[in-house]
Amino acid sequence: MQISQYTFAFEIEGEFYIYNTLSNALLEIDKDSFAFFSENSQFSEKKIDNELLLILKEKRFITEHRIDEFLFYKSWLSGVRNTQNTFNLTISPTMDCCFNCHYCFEKHEKIYISEKTLDNLITFVNSHKNIETMHLTWFGGEPLMAIDKIKYFYDKFRPIWKGKYYSDIITTAYLITPEMIDIIKQVEISSIQITLDGTKEFHNQVKTDKNCNDVFSKTIQKIDLITELAPEVRVVIRVNLTKQNADSYIELYHFITERYVNKKVGISLAFVMNRNKNENTDIFFDRKEQVDFILNLTYNHKIPSYWLNYPQQFLTECAVRNKNAYGIDPDGYLYKCWENIGKKTYAFAKLTNNGYKTVNSAQLNRFLFGADPLDNDACKRCSYLPLCNGGCPFHRIENEFENCNSECCTNYKGRLEDFFKIYVKLKKAGYYDKIENKQ
Repeated sequence: MQISQYTFAFEIEGEFYIYNTLSNALLEIDKDSFAFFSENSQFSEKKIDNELLLILKEKRFITEHRIDEFLFYKSWLSGVRNTQNTFNLTISPTMDCCFNCHYCFEKHEKIYISEKTLDNLITFVNSHKNIETMHLTWFGGEPLMAIDKIKYFYDKFRPIWKGKYYSDIITTAYLITPEMIDIIKQVEISSIQITLDGTKEFHNQVKTDKNCNDVFSKTIQKIDLITELAPEVRVVIRVNLTKQNADSYIELYHFITERYVNKKVGISLAFVMNRNKNENTDIFFDRKEQVDFILNLTYNHKIPSYWLNYPQQFLTECAVRNKNAYGIDPDGYLYKCWENIGKKTYAFAKLTNNGYKTVNSAQLNRFLFGADPLDNDACKRCSYLPLCNGGCPFHRIENEFENCNSECCTNYKGRLEDFFKIYVKLKKAGYYDKIENKQ
């Protein structure tokens, strides 16, 4: 038997633990066992208690052969990619937007999707058989600028859709009105992601409007309106961070959490990536700096983040690797990744009256099969692979085919013990029980 390549052993305040990224299991062990896992790679089963041996095998802490555990992972991931009962759809009803953020990867062309294109899309979706679940995201541009198109699609599609249906929207919320909220509820949007760029000082530098000198305050008023008129709708405030505005997150976190107590409003940080190769790269965080920032929020400011929860395996790989995942621009072009919507060089097909016609099969093949972590020797040897699945497929593809240098590794890499130290401490303090009781 061998210790799994996905097994980690660490000490936390005099207690000893092992964690396996493949099974996502955490086990507290005694000091002698800790020494064993820290020092040995191969061993005899006779040296381990039978009951413990069964647990170690079941949770994949040990293995007959390390290649077998990679093949198990490969089999699981291949099954996810070949799943045909879920449909992931991202629709950009317009590329138009009320703002022009410097970091945005979208072109803000003032084009809107036609009813004919939406009809073609409905025909296309219905041509897929055995679909049980639909995940629909409204994207942009600013999708609320085309709220009439959202309603048109829903009114024609929903009555004939028999499966499960989940819908969300990504928006600035700047255009929210009571009438729009009524439509949001009618079209079954259950979650709204709203972007803020820091506190008022920073947000108003990034998002400007000639008719309003305080976009931040107006956006907060719109969030207030959502919580008042649609309290059942989940609001996720995504805060885009660079080194220029990162320190403002502390103030903004307290502002949001205190303002929306007992409301379905959450806040999460997101590090802006360098999309413009000519832009000042000094303002962007590298992976080490991201981790340091996240840990500093906890140690020095008692502010939690996604990374402080128990590590979550990506039980579904990014949908772009699945054939039943599509992004649609206002002209009816199809893409695999929503970051590419509107950039015609990334389009692989265009909708027609009875399906679609392929315009660039190379792009489709790149997203389905290119830059695959399952074919990458470094990823295959990496103990963190089950936690990240190789990272963002689009960034991997950019690196391989466009000579980019995007960071694809997980923030856990090399820092897993740091995160678990916080997790164990919060777990003992009952923090996660309190979170569950609020949900």
